[in-house]
Formats: sequence, structure tokens, C-alpha cells
Amino acid sequence: IDEEEDVFYFNDSSDKYHFRDIHYVTICGERSGRVIRYNKKTKEAKVVLDNLISNNGLALNKDGSFLITCESATGIVHRYWIKGPKAGTSDIFAKVPGHPDNIRRTPTGDFWIALHCKDNRIGNWMVYKRWLGKSAEKTVNLKLLVALFNGFKPHGIVVKISG
Repeated sequence: IDEEEDVFYFNDSSDKYHFRDIHYVTICGERSGRVIRYNKKTKEAKVVLDNLISNNGLALNKDGSFLITCESATGIVHRYWIKGPKAGTSDIFAKVPGHPDNIRRTPTGDFWIALHCKDNRIGNWMVYKRWLGKSAEKTVNLKLLVALFNGFKPHGIVVKISG
């Protein structure tokens, strides 16, 4: 929430799949994720970032000049500039060594990013070779697909990134 401007930002991870089917968004590499800015005064909503795969987590930096969001499928952390000379543009803030599940800003302005698993070859094949993920979606049990994507080893990782 940007209290000065009376706006808030939120993620919409897919316009195709319901939240309960979010694993399919990641596995199929479906790029309909977006970040939306809602102005409470004007009641207008505007897409500020789009073409994202399973975006998850959203955090403003300490001075409110940018926000970050993660693509769970790719491990890419996107930055969207809210204020300053780059306002209205985006860039890649970081690439984390796994699949992010949320973001929290620390009191000092750094970011904690939780990863639900590290990168693995099979998961990356499904994301970047969309035909493979789409074929698997129709033929393979979801529980097995998630296990393949996660490398068959349930685990968690936390990464701290300077803000």
C-alpha cells in the first residue's frame, strides 16, 4: 500500500486458472500473471506489469520508490518503479536459486524471499518448454507433477536480498 498516493498494488497470478489450480500455471508456463495498481480515490485499476508466470509475493521498498514481485516458475524477481526518473518502468531486480513463494521487507529495507524448492532441470523444462507442461497437465496426476517440479524432495529455502 502506498499511503501517500492512496493506492495499493496486488498480484493476479492467472486469468485462466483458479487459485486452487495454481500449480498448473507454473507447470504450464502460462503467462497471464500481472500486477495491478488500484487507486482508492478514483476507483481506477491499471495493469502495471504483465506477461508474468505465476507471480507471487509483493513488497514495496522502504522509501516507496519501487515494488518487487516474484515469478514462482522462473525465480525472477521483477522490480516496478513507482517514483523517480524510472517511474512506470520495470526491470529484473534479481534471479533467485529456486521457486519463490513470498516476499517480506525487513525493517532495514532488505527483502526476505521464501523459496518452496530450489531449481531443478525437470521443473525448468516444464516451464520453458510449454508444450511439455501442457502435455503433462493432461496426462499426469497433479501430485506427481508437483513432485517432479520440486525435484521429489520437499524443502524450503530463504534468501535475503539487499533493498
